[in-house]
Amino acid sequence: MSLGLLSSVGLAQEAERNLAQELTNPIASLYTLPLQLNFDKDLGVDGEGTQEVLNAQPLIPFSLNEDWHLISRTIVPFIHQEDVAWKGQDESGVGDILQSFFFSPSETPEHGWIWGVGPAASMPTASRDVFGIDSWALGPTAVALKTKGAWTVGVLVNHLWSLDGGSNDYNGTYAEPWVSYVLPSNTTLSVSAETVYDWNGSDLALPVNFIVDQLVSIWDQPVSIGATAKYWADSAKGGPEGWGLRLQVTLIWPK
Repeated sequence: MSLGLLSSVGLAQEAERNLAQELTNPIASLYTLPLQLNFDKDLGVDGEGTQEVLNAQPLIPFSLNEDWHLISRTIVPFIHQEDVAWKGQDESGVGDILQSFFFSPSETPEHGWIWGVGPAASMPTASRDVFGIDSWALGPTAVALKTKGAWTVGVLVNHLWSLDGGSNDYNGTYAEPWVSYVLPSNTTLSVSAETVYDWNGSDLALPVNFIVDQLVSIWDQPVSIGATAKYWADSAKGGPEGWGLRLQVTLIWPK
């Protein structure tokens, strides 16, 4: 094998490795379309319900100037559930769409922490009352992370207040700390916790996620494929219990 070919292979491997590392950053300068299919069980009043949620989460970065980026992050949930409201009830539809914007420095600061802050809005797009809060909700969101070698640690948070009040009043915090490690094979191992706390109802939902992702190339299209085992350490009344499953695929278009 020639030195030129060896050099090209080495550069390609390094580029793939860097891409796998960038995917551990939720505000990386990448066009991505993550698709997450969640399976949960033991929902509802009698604890026999099941739910499947497909989250489409397009992430679009914009360059504002030499110093700042704006990252748009959208979450659109498609929901199907059975035996949750009552035995024999089958429901499908769209949930509330969450739109977040993060203003982030273009260059990583000297301290090594990558960060972004901005507004978040939950839109009342739910096709059924049980799939949303039937109210606009607004608030701040922020993310901070640091990469050292193959490791990434970070946290993403938001807090939303509903605008309508009354029966639709919502006052909730979301916090997702995570840690990731990228193997030489471009396999990423992660652990995260998706904490949701409703201050009005004093309800806590806390799934702990054990995640494996593999970066591959399909017809020259980089794709991350993975699976997540979820354990519900706590959930609101009528929420999921025990173990759940998530399958994830992320389409990637590097800038």
